[in-house]
Amino acid sequence: MPFDALAAHAVRDEIESRLVGGRVQKTHFADEQSLVLELYSQGQRNWLLATARADAARAHLVSAPPARGTDRVTPFLLLVRKHVRDARLVGIDQPPLERVLYLRFAHRDERGLQQEVTLVLELMGRRSNFILVDEDGTILDALRRVSTQTNPARPLVPRGRYVPPPAPDRLDPRLASSYFALEERAAARPTERTLAQLLQAHLAGLSPLLAEELSYRATGEHRAAVPRRLPSTALHHAAEELFAPLDGGTWQPTVILRAGEPADAVPYYPRQFEAAALQAASSISEAFERVHAAPRRPAPHGLARAPLLAALADRDAQLERKLAALRRSLEGSERAAELRAAGETILASLPAIAPGQERLVVGDQVVALDPTRSAVENAQQYFEEYTRARDAARIVPPLLEETEHERRYVAEMAAQVELAEDAATLEQLRRELVAAKLLTPNRGEAKRGRPAAPRGGYRQVQLDGHDVLIGLSAEGNARVTFELSSPDDVWLHARGVPGSHVVLRTGGRPPAPDLVERAARLAARHSTARDEAAILVDWTPRKYVRKIKGALPGLVTYTHEQTVRVRPGEA
Repeated sequence: MPFDALAAHAVRDEIESRLVGGRVQKTHFADEQSLVLELYSQGQRNWLLATARADAARAHLVSAPPARGTDRVTPFLLLVRKHVRDARLVGIDQPPLERVLYLRFAHRDERGLQQEVTLVLELMGRRSNFILVDEDGTILDALRRVSTQTNPARPLVPRGRYVPPPAPDRLDPRLASSYFALEERAAARPTERTLAQLLQAHLAGLSPLLAEELSYRATGEHRAAVPRRLPSTALHHAAEELFAPLDGGTWQPTVILRAGEPADAVPYYPRQFEAAALQAASSISEAFERVHAAPRRPAPHGLARAPLLAALADRDAQLERKLAALRRSLEGSERAAELRAAGETILASLPAIAPGQERLVVGDQVVALDPTRSAVENAQQYFEEYTRARDAARIVPPLLEETEHERRYVAEMAAQVELAEDAATLEQLRRELVAAKLLTPNRGEAKRGRPAAPRGGYRQVQLDGHDVLIGLSAEGNARVTFELSSPDDVWLHARGVPGSHVVLRTGGRPPAPDLVERAARLAARHSTARDEAAILVDWTPRKYVRKIKGALPGLVTYTHEQTVRVRPGEA
């Protein structure tokens, strides 16, 4: 469910209009990660649900109080009861385009003095958390405590100082200048295959669905390929429409249906879907409540699937942090010439620099100095920074490319785990993750030593006498593409999303268009976009598919592709 920054803003507006000034009457846990507050406001009872579950992190009002799902009384819940129950909600804040809500409550302490506490709702998927913060910024407790060993930069423990989540280095989608900066980034490192992926990677506050909506409004395709020249003006106008409610506009809460059931909720009208797949809602809270009340079939083999997804989510988070650090290093490398010039200027001006001097002015050049260092030490410091910046320009780009490839591999494997339909496929995926060192081997494997990489799994079906091969894992994708197919066979993949490699064996003859379309439906069904009404699928002769040098199995590039739009399903 795309509870992105825009949805959080819509929820914030609703809470501000309906609950601010209300008094908290009750608090309880609907489950161990979901907090319920009952507030009496504007003459009626209201219930606010906030959940930190990784698969459904969100906050919104509900029409009836969720049942108490656990009798466990935690220190965090005791402190919420102490400081929030019987308190008044006096305000709600949200950093622009962030999935963080600050609910400020006023209450009286044991001495009768009024104090404020803030309940921080960090609704950021796997990293979601609730933190109770005193008015001086001291953490009272957190739903999930984070030690200094786990995160030295941002521990979340009682009596520590609360530090907000670091803002990602992304552009503000509301500014026209952001799209020209985005064009420069895309030209420098065109790693994303679709425009939506590019937008999500570099613009703040976008979920995959919101990025696709922005792409659709600007180009008419929700998964359009990254164009040679970005439609900057059209993208900015589309963003102005989508983000207008942040400046006092009107939200358009909408429920998205898949197979007739509520599947997603967004605070805008998503034009990329047909009208029959959309339902209006009176509020964003009603929309989310409708979605989460919809009946859902439990995924089979959940016990085998969960640890694989958890391991992949952990690795993805590590890679995201690594990418951010590498990008910062690369940006710093642009100052190499400036740093060298500063050091040389200091050395050329040694007689003119007095002890304790804080800056050196030579013509139009101003060089900052550390007054605690000598002039020579200042020059040495600049040369050291120059060396690091120069080396970063040489070392970081290949590391950045390698990390981006690994993140693609993790996304592909996560998709295959989600798509796996039987225990044998999940075991195949587990063994591949162990071989790739992303998962700890089980006890038997540990005793025998790390197992060799397993042969990739695949499935074979028939279409009018033609074999169709479907990869069921990263190794399976590599196997059907490069071992089991011929150069003139047709290779297919859902465009811009993780999924299976599909090969239609043609026997060297040109394939009939209806046969390609049926194979494309299989490729769409075996992708993470399989629940959508229509999907773009790329296809090309297999001879135009290439392995990415040095990348993990299943990662490829391809050319000479054609694209077909299909409905996911059986062929």
